[in-house]
Parts: sequence; C-alpha cells; structure tokens
Amino acid sequence: MTKRVRDRAFFLWEGAGRPWGREHEFWAKASTEIEGEHHAERKPDRIVAR
Repeated sequence: MTKRVRDRAFFLWEGAGRPWGREHEFWAKASTEIEGEHHAERKPDRIVAR
C-alpha cells in the first residue's frame, strides 16, 4: 500500500504546482484517501434489513 500512497501523493503534489516543503501534507492526504478506499472495498458479512 505504501507505493500506492507514494504515487498518489506525488500526483497531488504535482497537481498543486510542486510546492516546496509540503511533502508531509500531500503524503497525509494521499494516505487518508487510500485508507478510505481500502475501507470502502470491505463489504459487510451480511446485510440486515430494517
């Protein structure tokens, strides 16, 4: 998953115009996005109707 975060962070950093000294900001944002995708992919074992 680290490669995915690194690639996403680089994409975000480039899109922001490659700002100097903000690498941690982009790494954190990418990590949050990738982690969110990971949790969204997990499906519940069963669905309970209300």
